[in-house]
Amino acid sequence: MHRSILSRTRRVSSVATELATAATTWATKALVVVLPMLLTLAPASAARADDGGREIFLFMPARLPEQMAQQISLHLPNLIQKSGKLTLHLVETPSNRVIGSLSVPPRLTPEAMRRAEFRIGWAQIGKFIQQTSKADGPEASTVSIDLPGAFSKIAAIRLTDAAPEVLMIGNPLYNNPREPWFAMEPHFVFSDSAWLLPRGPFGQAIAPIPPGSQFQIVSTDENWGFDATHQSGTERFYRVGVQHRLEGNLQPITSDLGTALLSLRKRNYQEFPKLDLEQVAPNAIGEDDRIWKMTIPTVAFEPK
Repeated sequence: MHRSILSRTRRVSSVATELATAATTWATKALVVVLPMLLTLAPASAARADDGGREIFLFMPARLPEQMAQQISLHLPNLIQKSGKLTLHLVETPSNRVIGSLSVPPRLTPEAMRRAEFRIGWAQIGKFIQQTSKADGPEASTVSIDLPGAFSKIAAIRLTDAAPEVLMIGNPLYNNPREPWFAMEPHFVFSDSAWLLPRGPFGQAIAPIPPGSQFQIVSTDENWGFDATHQSGTERFYRVGVQHRLEGNLQPITSDLGTALLSLRKRNYQEFPKLDLEQVAPNAIGEDDRIWKMTIPTVAFEPK
């Protein structure tokens, strides 16, 4: 009888241990397998006594190519570990739904990581990133970035007075089904006048955003766009908007996510001179105007 009770007790104990182990494994995966590493970190070397902190915005789709999902999982812990005081927002595109926001103190101690505001935000972000690594497929390269939508979202959710640092992942060509006139597919680039048109997505009023923002756009397909002219025209158009609407700066569009994440962590940004706004007088714009510049001269396009 005694042996039977002892055996049963051992079996119950074994089951409890297995459950605890399974729960620990799930939690670790949800945190992108970095929590044990972060708990042993030394104080962040990037923190400075006079540093008011950074505010970073990641815009990314729920589906990513496998390599990009791995790069996010690899580089994001380093960003959190080595950036000092930091506020991080992860926003899903194209819905612009906030997945999670995370506040990182100047010194990321084990005690700071146990606080609810850190644990909850990191769990939300970690779970989303874990899912992107399992969601690779042809849809990964079809989600278009929404630069004007990002402007509005940043203004709505920012928590500090720091100049935003923004990384957007997706198809660089704007293609919102709700704005069919403003589709960059298959070969269109907008004229600068689009940034002045209140009736279009790029000219909408936005709340103030601190000047000096840095934007990076990472394409999920290195062969995006119709041709090199289409690519350079799209990049120029976006740079004009960031410079004139936000007094900010746009990095060259790339498909190298690893390098972009490294630049984000190290604040290694190129600065570009301010471009002139090649505008069409707003009072000259009517129902039959063309606000597109064609990359292929032989293609005619008349909006209806």
